[in-house]
Amino acid sequence: MTEDAAAVHKVKLMGSAAVDRNSTDVKDAVAVMGKLNPDAVICNAAVKPLGEFVRQMRKAGATSSFLSVSFVGSPIVKELGSEASGLIMAQVVPLPTKVRIPVVAEYQKALANVDSKAEYSFSGLEGFITAKSAGGRAQAHRQGSDPSQIHQGHGGYP
Repeated sequence: MTEDAAAVHKVKLMGSAAVDRNSTDVKDAVAVMGKLNPDAVICNAAVKPLGEFVRQMRKAGATSSFLSVSFVGSPIVKELGSEASGLIMAQVVPLPTKVRIPVVAEYQKALANVDSKAEYSFSGLEGFITAKSAGGRAQAHRQGSDPSQIHQGHGGYP
């Protein structure tokens, strides 16, 4: 996935390393990436493996930035605490606390309506938007409309 995206943009990667899904055994990946001394490391991992990888890279003396996607969200910041410095996350949704954004206000209201004890989160908001979008598209399809044209009323999100 990362290699394909880099190729599309004509970016040459220095190298790559893998960690088994949800494993915190990152020593081999740290050994590979540590030798390369990259300015930045693109990470596609869950919270625990990413947290351990960043910690071990820092222990090995790496000064790299670590780039990740919204999948790990704010839990990675909690996991790493002060060690989160240098972690850059691409967020695909707005802050889940910005109620002035219509879809965020709707998300928070939906949680309140079901007496949810869940904290507002990027992944929760992303799931809400996905469910809302899928529901709107299904309804449009049932009504004979073109579901690809459903964008209004979703706070600018499809």
